[in-house]
Amino acid sequence: MKLQLALIALTTSILIPTIAPVTIAETNPPTETNSERFDAAKTIAAKITVRIKIGDGGGSGVLMTKKANTYMVLTNAHVVRAEAGITIQTPDGKSHTARRVKDIQVGNFDLELLEFTSTTSYQLAKFENFEKRYAPLNEGREIFGAGFPYDAQEMRFVEGEVTQLPQEAFRNGTQIGYVTKKVDFKQGMSGGPILDSFGNLIGINSTLSHPVIDSYIYADGSKPPRDKIVQYRKANWGVPIYNLLTRLNPDLLYAHQELPKLQRAVTPSGYMAELDRKARQVTVRIEYAGGNGSGVIVATEGGSYSVLTADHVVNSTERLKVTTHDQRSYNIEPSQITRSIGTDLAVIKFTSTQPYPVAILGDYSVSDKSIVFPGGWPAPARINSQQWQWQLNPGNITSQDLAEFRTQDKVSFS
Repeated sequence: MKLQLALIALTTSILIPTIAPVTIAETNPPTETNSERFDAAKTIAAKITVRIKIGDGGGSGVLMTKKANTYMVLTNAHVVRAEAGITIQTPDGKSHTARRVKDIQVGNFDLELLEFTSTTSYQLAKFENFEKRYAPLNEGREIFGAGFPYDAQEMRFVEGEVTQLPQEAFRNGTQIGYVTKKVDFKQGMSGGPILDSFGNLIGINSTLSHPVIDSYIYADGSKPPRDKIVQYRKANWGVPIYNLLTRLNPDLLYAHQELPKLQRAVTPSGYMAELDRKARQVTVRIEYAGGNGSGVIVATEGGSYSVLTADHVVNSTERLKVTTHDQRSYNIEPSQITRSIGTDLAVIKFTSTQPYPVAILGDYSVSDKSIVFPGGWPAPARINSQQWQWQLNPGNITSQDLAEFRTQDKVSFS
C-alpha cells in the first residue's frame, strides 16, 4: 500500500463552522424524583397537546406559537394527508377549524404546520434554550411523550428513554429513537410532543416501533446495515424540533417570537449535492473522551482501512471510536495509530468486512484563488443543536498572515 503526500481539508473539533458558536451553561441536573418529573411533564403535555380530526381519522399535535389570535400547531405530514376538513380540539374541549400554513417547505420531512384562530388563551410549548442547554441529547436520556390514541378519548402519556441517535437523519426527518418503559405509544399519537425532563419540547412522535414496512433510509440516500435496522425497529422515532427550526423561512421564525432563532439549513443541489454525498461517504467521526473530531478514509488493503486525521484529534491515552457514514462504529486501540512526527497529522486503522469508498487524493497546485470545501462533524459545543450535524462549507485558500489579519477584531485588532 502506497500513500501519496496530499493536502486535504479536514474539519476537526477546533474548526468553527458557519453556525455561530454557542455558550454551554453548566447547569445542575434536576433534583426532582422520577415521579415528580413525570407529573410535571404530564401537566405540561396536557396543556399543549391537541387532537387533530380529519373525517374518521386524525392524530395529535402541539401548540407551538401564537401571533395575535392565530395559533400555530405542529403535527406530522402523514396525519393530515387527507384533503377533508381539518379540526383541532384544544385542551379545553373546544373544536376549531384549521388550515395548513402556506409556503412551508420542509422537504420530505414528516412535518406539517397548521393554524387556527381563537380568542381563548392557550399555553404554548416551551423550548429548550439552545444557547444554555441543560444537558446534551444522548442515549439514555429520559423523555416523555403524549398524544391521543385513535381508540380513546383521553390523552395518553408515556415515559421512555433515548436509545438511538444516528448522526444522520432519516429521509422523513426522524432522528430520535426511544423506547417506552411501562405504557406504549399507540396509533393516533403521531404528531404529539416529545418532552425532556424539564418539560421542554424536543421533538414530535412520528413512527411507532416494529413498523410493517421498513423506511430506514438516511437523508443522503444511504441505507443502514442490517444489524442497525434490527435495533432501529425496536424504537419509536420522532422528528427533533431542531430539524424543523433549521428549515423554516426566517420571516416565519421572526414573525413568531416564541420560536428559537436558528440558522436555516441549506439543502445542497446539483453538483454540490453530489460533492456532499461523496464527502460524507469517505469522512468518519472520531470520538474521544470529552469531544470528537473528523477523519478521511484514504486507503484500504485487505479489509484494513487507513484514516487520515489531525494528530491532536487522536492525542488521547483512552480508547477512540470511529463511526463511518453507515453508522457502524469501530473501537481504536493506541497500537492502531501512527503519528507523523513534526506535523499535526496521524493515521488510524480499523478493520471491517464492509466495503467503504476511499477518498481520491488530489494532485494540484495551491494558490490564493483555490476554492476548497472543508467537511466534517463539528463538536457539539460549536453548533446550535444537541445532535451531531454534518457540515460541508465552501472556502478559499489564503496565506496564514492574510487569514490572521482577516480574523482580527474589526475594532481592536486583537
